[in-house]
Amino acid sequence: AMIRGLIYIMVFGIGFFAGGLFPSFSSQYHQRLQAQYDQVNIDLAPFQEIANRFHNGSMDALVQHHLNSTDPTFHAEGGAIQMMIDSQLRLAESQALADAPYVDQVRYFYTNADPAILRATWESFTPALITSENAVTFSLTIATLAILVLWALWSSLGLLFRRNGTTGRT
Repeated sequence: AMIRGLIYIMVFGIGFFAGGLFPSFSSQYHQRLQAQYDQVNIDLAPFQEIANRFHNGSMDALVQHHLNSTDPTFHAEGGAIQMMIDSQLRLAESQALADAPYVDQVRYFYTNADPAILRATWESFTPALITSENAVTFSLTIATLAILVLWALWSSLGLLFRRNGTTGRT
C-alpha cells in the first residue's frame, strides 16, 4: 500500500509538471504563428495596394484578374496570391486560439495544429513553468486525470486478478 501511495504521488508530480509545461509550449507555438501571420501580411501589403488602386480594395478581384489572364506567369501569380490570402485567414483563425482556455488549445493541437510549426516549436522549445491561475489549474487538472487513469488501470488489473482467482495486490 505504501508503494502504491508513492507511485500515486510520483504520477501526480509528473502529471503536474507535464501539465505545467503545456502553457509554455503553447505560448511559443503561438509566437511562431504570430511571426508567420506578420510575414504574410507584409508579403500581401504590395498586392493590397494594387487592389486598392485598381480593384476598389478587393483582393478577390485582384486574384480573379490574375486568374483570368492568358499570360501563364500572370495567371500563376493569381494562384500564389490566393495561397497567401488563404494562409493569412488560417493563421488569423489559429491566432484567435492563443487566448482560449488551455483545454481548447489542447483540442486544437490534437486536431488542427500545423505539423511544421509544431515540429519547429518542439525543436527550439524552452521549458518554462507559467504560474498564472489558468496554468496552475490546467496543471492540477492534468495531474488529477493522470491519477484517475492510474487508479482505473489499477482497479481493472485488480478485478482481472480477482476474477482469475489470484490477488494482484502488492
